[in-house]
Parts: sequence; C-alpha cells; structure tokens
Amino acid sequence: GLIYFWLWPSIHFDAMLSRELYWVMNWSMLLDGLLFWWLIFDPRPPAITSSLGYGRRMLVLAAAGVLQMFLGAWIVFSRDMVYDVYEVCGRAWPLDPEVDQL
Repeated sequence: GLIYFWLWPSIHFDAMLSRELYWVMNWSMLLDGLLFWWLIFDPRPPAITSSLGYGRRMLVLAAAGVLQMFLGAWIVFSRDMVYDVYEVCGRAWPLDPEVDQL
C-alpha cells in the first residue's frame, strides 16, 4: 500500500519538489521493502515464530506483485500525463513526456 501512497500524483508531485519529503519517501520505501522481503525470506520455521507459513508467504508475494502490476498498468495506459512534476523538475534524458511514462 505504501507504493500506492507515494505514487499518487498529488503526493508524488509534493515529494519531488521537497527535499525533506523526497527523503522520507525514499527511506520509507526502503524500510517497507526490507520488512516485506524479511517476511518472505525469514529462514525460521513458521512453527517456531509467529510469521506466516511458506504457502501464505507465496500468496503474499503473488498478491503484492499483482497489485503493483495494476499500478504500473494505470501509469502506462493512462491517456493523460500522470506525473506533471517532471515538467518542473526536468528530465535526465531528452524524452517526450508520453514516451517517458511508458
């Protein structure tokens, strides 16, 4: 859910223009990713810990992947520019906004 929050256009716009919010976005995504993969790759047997069993971990991994695919599809197939902030910030390479969004 955190990636949906940070990639919401108005929130992403603010995060890209504020150095502090940009760092909060990046560090929170790093922490979220570390916690997620710690859950998936926890080597301890589920009987010893309170973590999910192996089958449920695979379901969580699949569900997260599908949800992120929906987000990616929305960005790619949107008829309008989703992130206008890059007109303000500039681009690293000389790409058209429509091509960059793909």
